[in-house]
Amino acid sequence: EKDMVRRAEQVASPVMKETYQFLEAGLVFPKPLPWMGPGRRPSGEPEAEEPFVPKQGNEIHQAFREPNSGDPSPAFHQGQAAAMVMRLAACERRMDHQESQGPLLHRVMSEIQQLREGTSSLSRSSEERIAQLSSSLAQSHREASLAHEQLKALQAEFREFTSHSMSRQSADRSEIGGQVGQALALQKVNAEEWRSAVRNKDALVQNEIDRLMAGVEDLREKQISSQAELRVRLSTLEAPAMAGRAFQNGVVTAGAGAGGYDSAYLSQAVEYLREQLDTVRQ
Repeated sequence: EKDMVRRAEQVASPVMKETYQFLEAGLVFPKPLPWMGPGRRPSGEPEAEEPFVPKQGNEIHQAFREPNSGDPSPAFHQGQAAAMVMRLAACERRMDHQESQGPLLHRVMSEIQQLREGTSSLSRSSEERIAQLSSSLAQSHREASLAHEQLKALQAEFREFTSHSMSRQSADRSEIGGQVGQALALQKVNAEEWRSAVRNKDALVQNEIDRLMAGVEDLREKQISSQAELRVRLSTLEAPAMAGRAFQNGVVTAGAGAGGYDSAYLSQAVEYLREQLDTVRQ
């Protein structure tokens, strides 16, 4: 919009500036000099100056065609009239130029109007958007304050929960420590009892082992004595057996028939006893 206004001023300034300067400048033309006029003013009295008022073109030309008969300087008035005519012609040309620039000015003004309307609609939409943003900001502030209050409440609850948890943990720790101490003491007592029971059991087992070893030693001694006894018996039994064999070979006399049967029996008994002795040795 500012650019369009600037363009309109640039277009209108060459015509309007000089026209306004000419029409609104309030030009003042001095009176004729004393020697050029019919009368003189007293010395010391200031001459009154009349402002220049533009007249219509025909009035100006008529005035310049019929100069005042009492004016002794018609040439001066004619030069002034020629200057005025030139100025008026320049003004007419500028007015024509301004009229030729009228459609452009109208187009520029319409564009400016459109820009103003667009700017006004944009400003209205911007104001609505600003109002919406203001309401959203207020709502955001309310939500932030609510969230801050909730955060404070949550922090207070967390601090309370932390203190309660710490006290509960300390109480649980002391309780667990007492229970662990009791369990350790009970375990120690149970371990001592188990050790004593194991020691008693070991003592019983050792006693049983000692008793078994004593029994084994007794059995060994009995085995040795029985083996010696068996050897003696075998040696005592081998003599009749050898005698029975000699009888069978015809070395003994005929009165020993009944003794042959006994020697055969004794030899069988000796073989059986040897087998038993080998079994005991194994």
